[in-house]
Amino acid sequence: MALREASQRLAGLKLKKSGFDIVASGFERTYRQGRRRMLELSVMHTDEASHDWRKRVQAHWRQLALFRPAWPDYFDVRIATARRLAEALGRDHDLAVLAVYAAGPARDILGNEGVRAITQMIGQKQAEIRKQTLIEGGLLFADKPRALTKQIRRYWAIASQ
Repeated sequence: MALREASQRLAGLKLKKSGFDIVASGFERTYRQGRRRMLELSVMHTDEASHDWRKRVQAHWRQLALFRPAWPDYFDVRIATARRLAEALGRDHDLAVLAVYAAGPARDILGNEGVRAITQMIGQKQAEIRKQTLIEGGLLFADKPRALTKQIRRYWAIASQ
């Protein structure tokens, strides 16, 4: 019943924009946020900021998937890069959670030496992941938000003809 009502309301919805214009501002905003988070992390890397960047990267690749039909070869590369980046940021976050667990609830089992050893290994692995994510992120977020949006708008227009 609720689905039918929602469908009827959706059918009666009058959109002020059409085509790419419907999604352009949201795409640009999400991309800008992702780019900003990456630039912040390049200065000071925190676990929370890294996790927030991951959410922005995930939103970006999902939005890119909407544009894929315009130029599959181009968008497949961007989507794959963003997904890889999001997965790496996820591993970084998992390691951050593990470090908190090791230093807290697991301290009695691991002892001080064990906690030090584990947190040192975690720190080394996170450093590797963070270096790689900033490289891949630098490639993915190289364009200024408005410039990328204009570029995708052109692809959309060409594909729509």
